[in-house]
Amino acid sequence: MNRLNEILNRKALLIILLFTFVILMLPHIRFFFNPYLIAPEPYYNLRIAEDMKDNFIITYDSLSYSGREYQFNLSDFILSKLYFIEFFITWLPLIFGIATVFLFYRILELYKIKPDLRLLILAIFASSPVFIYIFSVFNYYFIAVFLNALILYLLLKSKFKLSIIFVCLVPLFNIKIVPITLLLLFVFFIIKRKTLPFVANILSLISVTLIYYFLAIYPEFLPRSTFFIEKIATSNFVSDFGSFYGFSVFMLILAFMGFFILWTQKKKYFLFLITLIVLIVSSLYFPFVNIFSNYIFSFLAAITLLAIIRRKWQHRIIKNATLILIFCG
Repeated sequence: MNRLNEILNRKALLIILLFTFVILMLPHIRFFFNPYLIAPEPYYNLRIAEDMKDNFIITYDSLSYSGREYQFNLSDFILSKLYFIEFFITWLPLIFGIATVFLFYRILELYKIKPDLRLLILAIFASSPVFIYIFSVFNYYFIAVFLNALILYLLLKSKFKLSIIFVCLVPLFNIKIVPITLLLLFVFFIIKRKTLPFVANILSLISVTLIYYFLAIYPEFLPRSTFFIEKIATSNFVSDFGSFYGFSVFMLILAFMGFFILWTQKKKYFLFLITLIVLIVSSLYFPFVNIFSNYIFSFLAAITLLAIIRRKWQHRIIKNATLILIFCG
């Protein structure tokens, strides 16, 4: 029986990874036989990487906004050391997207989430607009998001020393995500109550961040706008309103219903729900926080969807029509 479950789990993982690959390939299909990149952002990274090839390190970007200080990012530096830069700019996000879904699958396994719920969570997660945006186009978020998933996985596997290495890399790929990483470590510390490993992780993260931020040799790396607070906008939540980091309307509705399903067990899920509220409030000021809210929203939406599937319906045709409407949405 255990062997059978193992085979089913492997097939489920293969299916969800193939599903993720297809989803992330969709934006590329239109440009498959086109020599151009699918979005304007990668052209910036391509230009910066080419400049770094010639100058090793740059501190000033003369072509953006009539000239501005360049904010150093390790992903640009790595690109500059690679051959076939355009190939890696195109396909690295997709590879990291599949790897992130793989880690999310393993994390859900470690939390002993049932296979049917696990598959729904991952399907909703991989097909969400914010996931597709982050892992279809080269940007400064996709590696940092992957690192956070990897850190959580390593902590769950009790590989604390190895996790410190990746914790220290987070600010080098995206310093804006550091507060989210701190929140992740803090919540995990409360759950596991193992003081020393988490103090070591948190101190390492803060130390690297401070060194990076107050770099004495090249203070121009980090302009004052690094932690610029954007204007509050509820439209940040909805991709249909033009938000790059938004969610689909159907996913929001399902997640909202899932929130109230869990609220009936608020004592058990108190920390989980509080973390979600903190992320939602933060996303009003920093839209990119929705990248991490997507994990929880996917979980909540999957709970609602599973409840709808398992519910007894008097008319099967209404149930099927409802599910088709949700999946199309």
